Amino acid sequence: MGFALGVTPYDEAPSPLIFDPVFTAFAGAVCAAGTRSRRSDVGVACEVIDMEAYALAKVCWHEKCKICLCEYVTDVLTRPAADDWQAHVHKAARGVSAIVSWSLI
Repeated sequence: MGFALGVTPYDEAPSPLIFDPVFTAFAGAVCAAGTRSRRSDVGVACEVIDMEAYALAKVCWHEKCKICLCEYVTDVLTRPAADDWQAHVHKAARGVSAIVSWSLI
């Protein structure tokens, strides 16, 4: 369409969106929006691909809100995702709970 990769046409938001860290004890990561299954397929350097996370980040940028997203990978692309989800969702819940609890101390 003639627009640079990572740019939303007719939107004043910069590319990339950059937020100050909320949990400073944890490393940040670059999240790309996309439907690709591998980071090398999206055409930008990133650690995570998650189109919903980008949508939330875009809303927070426009509303001038802080945002903190915790990504816990629950499925592996080479296996049925539903099986992996059932096996790992409890680990994700514990991990996120530990991050939030630790940050409140």
